[in-house]
Amino acid sequence: MNSKLLSLIAFLAIAIGLYGLLQPNQSTQPVQTEASTASPEVVYKVITLKSGLDRGETIARDNLIIETWSENKANQMGIDADMAIPETNGEALLARRSLAAGDILYPDAVVSPQSQDYLDYVTQADRIPFPLEVSATSVVGGAVRAGALVDIMALASTDQNLANETTVRSFRGVSLAPVLMGVKVLKVAQSRQEATRNQPASTDTTLILELTRKQVATMTIAKRIAQLEVHKSLGKASPKDMSANAGDVLDDYRAITEFRADTAVIK
Repeated sequence: MNSKLLSLIAFLAIAIGLYGLLQPNQSTQPVQTEASTASPEVVYKVITLKSGLDRGETIARDNLIIETWSENKANQMGIDADMAIPETNGEALLARRSLAAGDILYPDAVVSPQSQDYLDYVTQADRIPFPLEVSATSVVGGAVRAGALVDIMALASTDQNLANETTVRSFRGVSLAPVLMGVKVLKVAQSRQEATRNQPASTDTTLILELTRKQVATMTIAKRIAQLEVHKSLGKASPKDMSANAGDVLDDYRAITEFRADTAVIK
């Protein structure tokens, strides 16, 4: 074979080989595409009002609407988290300012029992909040909650100051009588006292009562001269039915009742 022809064939083979090497790889390999999953829409719970409220009015749960808003809509109203109603343990939530139907119930519009100014809103304008510390044994008729009506009873003696002494030295002049009847409890605060070497653990209870100025003066004196008890108010009992003296307990003891005008003094 002609050497020139062989050289041409060899050149063509080399050229074809080089061309094949220079071309991109055309082998089709399956391209794995990740299925794009759309992110779930972010939504927030928003609380609005069915009807309007005046300043200091109780916020009832049946007056609330819980709506679901998109993140964009909620952010435009200054909301970046789910809204919730504070826990109250049975005490009332109050409106800090006047609100209209459809308004958002922002946290700063709610006065909860934990708020420092709670008593300013829950107390009537002509009344005064009065704290009364009581022990568990001094509350008669079961647990007392905020909003309940109670009677304040005084165990007193004309011979000794029972506010400072727990033992009655003489039956003479000992009596139990109501000091106040049907007063409202605004708030109940409890604090746990840890056990010590001399005393077991206990729970101290403070009742915040709603009183008039005259009732505050009466209670101030009663706390210093008598042992006080708190009774759940029945609303129908008379002071006479709630009063007693040593003669009502001891058959052999007869108290002398001295009538002066419209009052009775136990001796």
